[in-house]
Amino acid sequence: MILADVVWPSILLVGRILTWWSIAIGLIIEYFFLIKYFTFGWKKSLIAVLVMNAISSLVGIVLIPASGILWEFSIGALVNMVLDYGTFNPVTWGASVLLAILINTIVESSSLRYIFKHHIHFKEFSVLFIANIFSVATAFISIIISPPK
Repeated sequence: MILADVVWPSILLVGRILTWWSIAIGLIIEYFFLIKYFTFGWKKSLIAVLVMNAISSLVGIVLIPASGILWEFSIGALVNMVLDYGTFNPVTWGASVLLAILINTIVESSSLRYIFKHHIHFKEFSVLFIANIFSVATAFISIIISPPK
């Protein structure tokens, strides 16, 4: 039997996104974004941020690494070949971060739409996207500061 450890950037990123401190930072940021830019009150914002982030955490465990592996076997393979890069390169890291932000935003906006019956407009989707930039950036910066061993 052959065993191998296979790692790519999005797997490392999702590991940091799911740490308690990254989740806490994301919840706080998104809570204030919901209060300011959505028509929710403080109580509904609190419930919504907890529900949508619980769902995006569960779905993200699968979709974020899956998006990274899809990247590796599609556009990422071309980037690696043309630029003579390996898997851990700035382009792949950028794509991994962007895909994680997009996945979280789509899952969270879908949660608001289907669970809370709130129609998401482009502005609100954009607000969630920006809030997720902060959340995912926190996880990514932690990888730069303290790389996994």
